[in-house]
Amino acid sequence: MVAEAEEAKAKARRRSREVRGATPARESREGKRRRGKKRAATTERHRRGGSTRTFLAFNRVVNATVVVQYNVNVMDLGAKPDGQTDSTKSFMDAWAAACACSASSAVIYVPPGTYGVKGVTIAGGTLDAGGAAVWACKLKASSPTDNNCIQGATSLSFTNSKDVVINGLRSVNSQMFHIVINGCKNVNVRGVMIAAPGDSPNTDGIHVQMSTGVSITKSGIKTGDDCISIGPGTNNLWMESIACGPGHGISIGSLAKGLKEPGVENVTVKTAVFTGTQNGLRIKAWGRPSNGYVKGVLFQHATMNNVENPILIDQNYCPRDDHCPNQVSGIKISDVKYKDIHGTSATQVAVKFDCSHKNPCTAITLENVKLTYDQDDQPAQSSCVNANGSALGVVDPKSCLWNQPSGWLNVSSKVLHSITTSMPVVSSLPSPSKGGNPSSSAKKVKIFLLLYFAKAVHLEEETL
Repeated sequence: MVAEAEEAKAKARRRSREVRGATPARESREGKRRRGKKRAATTERHRRGGSTRTFLAFNRVVNATVVVQYNVNVMDLGAKPDGQTDSTKSFMDAWAAACACSASSAVIYVPPGTYGVKGVTIAGGTLDAGGAAVWACKLKASSPTDNNCIQGATSLSFTNSKDVVINGLRSVNSQMFHIVINGCKNVNVRGVMIAAPGDSPNTDGIHVQMSTGVSITKSGIKTGDDCISIGPGTNNLWMESIACGPGHGISIGSLAKGLKEPGVENVTVKTAVFTGTQNGLRIKAWGRPSNGYVKGVLFQHATMNNVENPILIDQNYCPRDDHCPNQVSGIKISDVKYKDIHGTSATQVAVKFDCSHKNPCTAITLENVKLTYDQDDQPAQSSCVNANGSALGVVDPKSCLWNQPSGWLNVSSKVLHSITTSMPVVSSLPSPSKGGNPSSSAKKVKIFLLLYFAKAVHLEEETL
């Protein structure tokens, strides 16, 4: 390995009679022209559909330390940003040269593009995307779609990759998402530290979607959006020993962005601490049609420190009334367990389940939940709409889940009124004083109520 490092180092230095000239600021005009043509060709290929080959996308500079003194450009070592060429050796050579150099600091420069890399392990290092200018523009914009602001870049993205390890990486000030795992298998993220200001927009810490077998452990995330966000098509995701805050918590969603959307299944969060976050454990779905679902979720051993919404399911998510007013969510949410969740809420409603009346949340479990609200001597409260489930052990605030067999529907007040006005009078049933059988009378009344409740359910189904 030492020999390989020395060879890579020598190779990089040979080129850097250009290498001190390997950064973009010192490229020749002809070099810029050739590189511009290559990028234009690559962009056109991606526009037409790109490649299905495994790739790794870097968007900014990778800093080994703070001050830049020794520079390595991966393209000078043979890497090609076309999404097709295997650039694994070029990245390994660049990393080895940077780590072996005698200078006090080093930078591996990765020009924008898509690079084919196999079997990636990233250990240590810092990604600094310098996102402050992008955030400032977005915060001043008149709307989220203001064309005067650039969208910004994700600091590190893996797509259609497998057997990836990210260990001990530090990511700061990303322009958008810090780390994205998309369409991947067997990804292990551990010991990652992520930092951005609490008001930096769209700076999710780690986003996972369309992936299976992902684990995120022993990591600390401070950011302006979700610490960890979980998109459609995610299954077998394990998160443990996570510190989150500031940020928007750990969120499954947003879901229902599209009508046809793969579900989220087998997600576990264990031993997490949320400090001063907007949310703790959240599931959110747009209030519009979709065939997606969420099931098999376990939230266990979580501590809330002054969190605005410690436990939240929101199936009516519709910011700015964007293409969803007066619609209902098609996402089906079931088998979600909250176990050993404790701490303090910054708002009085510490537990909120706001579910769809067309697709109520089912099989929700609260077990040993203790959340307090200490302001103005007011107790914490829970709020439930169309939420079915059960409570076990000590649950405070008191559970508001309705415990009925799955498939039963809430009966609206309008339907109940139509039924009660048409219900036969039962006051003429025989009374005990006239020789009637009280138990028989009670049975008859019960039968009436059951028959008309069945009618109510039938009518409710017809109105949906």
